[in-house]
Amino acid sequence: IKKYKNIKILKNSTKTFKDIQILGHSGYRDLKDKGIIKPRYPKKVKLKNKKWNDDLNKLFSKIKKDKTTIFLAHEPPFKTKLDKIGWKKSPMYGKQIGDEYYRKFLLSKKPNYMVCGHIHETFGKTRLGKTTILNSCYSPAKNFLVLDTKTKKVKFY
Repeated sequence: IKKYKNIKILKNSTKTFKDIQILGHSGYRDLKDKGIIKPRYPKKVKLKNKKWNDDLNKLFSKIKKDKTTIFLAHEPPFKTKLDKIGWKKSPMYGKQIGDEYYRKFLLSKKPNYMVCGHIHETFGKTRLGKTTILNSCYSPAKNFLVLDTKTKKVKFY
């Protein structure tokens, strides 16, 4: 990717383009680490991954209030309409498997947008607090979305 001059890798870092600031978070926590795979599903997931929390604290501390902020991550936040498994053949059918740290940081730090993916059957958008969340994953029904930060409109294609 480095040979392409217009592609920027945002691994736990930020990039500012004129009036837009992009925060990119990268990493992986499996379902056991998230407290989701257990004999019984808890009503409340405990936040227990210090490194993940510290990485997000550092990243979100860089938000510039005078910029439109877009947070990029692979998974959607926990307990939104974008993190529920809808594939009936999945053993996780009906479960919400989004990231609870992302939820916490979106509610407290309030970036304008979050762009995520991961769950293919929930391509679309929703809101969590003041943040518009866009799941832009590949979907058989839709191919991509365009976010216009000036008009604040999202078009699905």
